Amino acid sequence: ERCVSRILEEIEKFSTGDLTVKLTVGQDDAIGRLSDGFNRAGAELRHLVMLVTESMHAALGSMEGIKITAATAK
Repeated sequence: ERCVSRILEEIEKFSTGDLTVKLTVGQDDAIGRLSDGFNRAGAELRHLVMLVTESMHAALGSMEGIKITAATAK
């Protein structure tokens, strides 16, 4: 029960935007598998956020280049 309470506390942190949360996987039982699955899902979400951030920076860089080109063409 204490383990479940700890997992719920960490999931609450995750749900409010703390994507650094990782659960300790202690045993190879249902709770351990749940923790492992949560950690893998969190890692995938962190990866997707990183990809979106990189794409956003690339798009902003492209927009800046277009703006410079347009300004010099005048």
